[in-house]
Amino acid sequence: MDLAKLLKKRDKPPGPAPEEWLIATKLPVPSGSLFIGDPFYDPDDAYVATIPPGTYRIEARLRDLGKEWYTSQVRAVLEGSEQPKLGKQIGETCTDLAVMAFYDLKAAEEAIAGDNDLYMDRVTKKSFSGCGLVQLKLTKPMSIAYVETGFDCGALVYELRSGRNCVGVQVDLDFAELAFLEDEEQDDA
Repeated sequence: MDLAKLLKKRDKPPGPAPEEWLIATKLPVPSGSLFIGDPFYDPDDAYVATIPPGTYRIEARLRDLGKEWYTSQVRAVLEGSEQPKLGKQIGETCTDLAVMAFYDLKAAEEAIAGDNDLYMDRVTKKSFSGCGLVQLKLTKPMSIAYVETGFDCGALVYELRSGRNCVGVQVDLDFAELAFLEDEEQDDA
C-alpha cells in the first residue's frame, strides 16, 4: 500500500487503518548519525541516534483514533534487514508541527555550514505534507525524510535489532492527548 496516498485520506479513512508497516521513502545515512525529530528543530533539540552507515527505509504504521487515521510509529530500517526486533529504549524526541523527520546529521552540518538562518529560511518554505523526501539547496544539497504524524507529540526512540546487530530505530508516538479526545468521543456517544 502507498503511505502517501493513505495519509491524504487521514481525515476520512475508507475503513480500518492497515496494520502493516508502510514505506514512506529511503534515506542514505553514510555517517551513521541520524537526526530524529521535528524538521524545524535545531539538532540539539532532537534525538540523534548512532546507527550503522547505509541506506534506510523510512516506514510508518497508522492507527485508528476518533474516526481518523494517525501515524502511530515511524522507523528507519537498514536496507536488507528483514523482520527487525524491537530493542531497548535509547532516547526521546518530539514534534511541534506534526511531522517526524530524519536526516544524516553530519551531511546536514556540512550543508548548513553554520548558516542556521539560511537553513530555517529554506526548510520553512518546504511542504511537509504526507511523507517523502525533501531536498534543500544549501552550501551542499541536504535530504530530509519525513512522515506527517497528524498531531504534535512527544515520542520514545527504540533501537531495532537483528540478532546482536543494530539495524535502525523505531519512534513510538505518544497518543496520551489523542487518547483523551477519543475517550471524550466515546463518552458523548
